[in-house]
Amino acid sequence: MAFKFTDKIKAEYPHLKGHAIQDGLRSKNWIVPCYELPPNCEDVEILRVVVREQMSEELIERLVADIISVTEETFEAQPEHPSRHEPKTTDERKQAKKDNPAHTAEKAAGTFKGEGLVPTGHHAVC
Repeated sequence: MAFKFTDKIKAEYPHLKGHAIQDGLRSKNWIVPCYELPPNCEDVEILRVVVREQMSEELIERLVADIISVTEETFEAQPEHPSRHEPKTTDERKQAKKDNPAHTAEKAAGTFKGEGLVPTGHHAVC
């Protein structure tokens, strides 16, 4: 399975790189490589996960939770797009996130889906 940042997230966080997600996941003992696509698509980065048939649902849920967690942490740590009119410091961003009732309710209910990530399809090899 492969996924990438949405166009909206890339526009809001132009300096955000897939390698930051790769490194964050590596610190949680996941190997999720980031690849730049070949010429004429080199500005697209994808992250790839090999999902084997014997992987348990619990393990996949843990991977998805770690991907979301690392992505959120990376958003907070990366410099923002200069044209954004939102809080600029990490503390201000954290407070704004806490003050957002929709985000807080989603997190509390466990329904936050990792906004900003989109699947890119899959490829099966026999």
